[in-house]
Amino acid sequence: MKEMKRILSAIVLLLFVPGYCFGGTTAVITVTATILAGQSSISVDSTLVDFGSVSGSVNNRRFVGGPVKISYFASSSPWTIRVYTANPNGVLGLIGVSDPSANIPLKTWCDNYGPRLNQLGHAPGEENRYFWNGYDFNGDGDRTDVITDGSISEIALGFDVNGNGNATDVGLGTPTQPVSEEPVWLRVPDVNEMIPGNPFTWRRLTYSGAELDAAGFPVFFAIDVTGISPQAYRTITLTFQIINE
Repeated sequence: MKEMKRILSAIVLLLFVPGYCFGGTTAVITVTATILAGQSSISVDSTLVDFGSVSGSVNNRRFVGGPVKISYFASSSPWTIRVYTANPNGVLGLIGVSDPSANIPLKTWCDNYGPRLNQLGHAPGEENRYFWNGYDFNGDGDRTDVITDGSISEIALGFDVNGNGNATDVGLGTPTQPVSEEPVWLRVPDVNEMIPGNPFTWRRLTYSGAELDAAGFPVFFAIDVTGISPQAYRTITLTFQIINE
């Protein structure tokens, strides 16, 4: 019994000795934040895209302008940044200055359309018929499919498909790296063509789920001068817009 008392006394004494107090193995706190309504914003680093004075030829009929850099802040999700013209009577692209009945369709490209800029070092080749118009790789009569069977050969086709600057790659279009038949240079619509709430009628550059660098991502533009009447052309306005939808 005395031995038991000595053990109990030692335990009690130990509990009161500094440095021998033991805490729990976990501790928790609650973190809270209240987000107030913000204001989305967008800015462009230029006020002009100038193709200059250009003259087409058999091997050089398309011309690239830009890039401009788009910076933005999205205050809530979903959000979209889109681009469109706002021309009189819904005329598409660039309008003739001396003859407004003439126009040049305007196309655009950014990293979301592929191939990515960091692979090419520049926008995709505008003279490449696949990049510009799309291509029916599987021969089914349309340009809307995604090829995943590895059947694409740049050697047989004679043009660059993956945007690495040569036409020597084979076995392209796989499940892990699919190839779309659609072009990567996409037409800029006029505001009258866009349907509210229908993103498929917009020309989206970036959006929630397909984010590009908010600190500034490049956007290029291109025109094809085939059959275009000689004169000066311009857009009335080219608008970049961020909307919360």
